[in-house]
Amino acid sequence: MINSIKEIIPKVGIEGVKFSMTQEEVSKLLGNPAGVDDSIAEQPVYYYDAIGLAIVFQWLGDHYKIHSFEIDRDLYTLWQAAVIGQPYEAIIQLIKDNGVNDYVEYTSNSTSRVIMCESANLSFSIENGTVDSLTLYNPILG
Repeated sequence: MINSIKEIIPKVGIEGVKFSMTQEEVSKLLGNPAGVDDSIAEQPVYYYDAIGLAIVFQWLGDHYKIHSFEIDRDLYTLWQAAVIGQPYEAIIQLIKDNGVNDYVEYTSNSTSRVIMCESANLSFSIENGTVDSLTLYNPILG
């Protein structure tokens, strides 16, 4: 899947991988994951380490479907802008420039904070002033 930078599309997925996809569809598209964590009941996680992507699935109807994506590499853009490794101030400006006004911030300690954007179903993890990871949530499963 990742031969070039891929665009994150809030409420839809990542270019080529959509929230409506099942485990089987994801595996067919991305190949077998580097690892699988099924320790949390009803929410297996597929790890694609080479592309900095973790995909959490949740049971929906008769299949596991994508619940969320977690990205921790600079192989992705959001609103055509780099995200991972970007400074806090640049992310706040990116959020505002794209009409997201319902964001809230949580600080867990002196070097860590989280920015939640409810209307866009996004969560940014900030470590030492820069984006460490981005999580996209399925708008249906929250």
